Amino acid sequence: MNLNVVVDHLISRLNAIKQGAATASEYHKTIVGVLEMLFYPSASSPVLEAEINQGRKRIDIYFENCAKEGFFYNLHMINKIPCPYVIIECKNYTKDIQNPELDQMIGRLTVNRGMLGVITCREISKKDLFIERCRDSFKNGHGLIIPLTDADLIVALEGLKFEKKTPLEDILNDIKNRIIMS
Repeated sequence: MNLNVVVDHLISRLNAIKQGAATASEYHKTIVGVLEMLFYPSASSPVLEAEINQGRKRIDIYFENCAKEGFFYNLHMINKIPCPYVIIECKNYTKDIQNPELDQMIGRLTVNRGMLGVITCREISKKDLFIERCRDSFKNGHGLIIPLTDADLIVALEGLKFEKKTPLEDILNDIKNRIIMS
């Protein structure tokens, strides 16, 4: 199957999902497909709805970090942020994500699991404010948490059509730098 057809299908699926709790599972499954395509070959083997803490909590999605170069490799080797796994929380909300969603992600991050979390959500009307919250969290030693909206994911998917090798890495690096360097 042609890469452009797959990309168009993923974008179409993402755009077709209604916001809200009723379609959260569909959103999670679609995000797995989107990220599997965008993370390849740096992160693999996605696991959906993984139980942690003897089943008292769960992680929406995690990927194994198998990067030999690029964002996930540099995060560990250069920035010294452990990330054997990439922890993903998916928020199919009709409203902006806030502090509770950030706090939830902080609770998922550990040195053994990794100190990198990605929160995917439909949109963030005050993205600069949320990035400031992520910066506060990072400065307090709670890990690097990167918010990605549907728009970010669609830009990255569109980049694949133009044979851009790792289009999501540019977005991840930009947000990482805004959090770490400000």
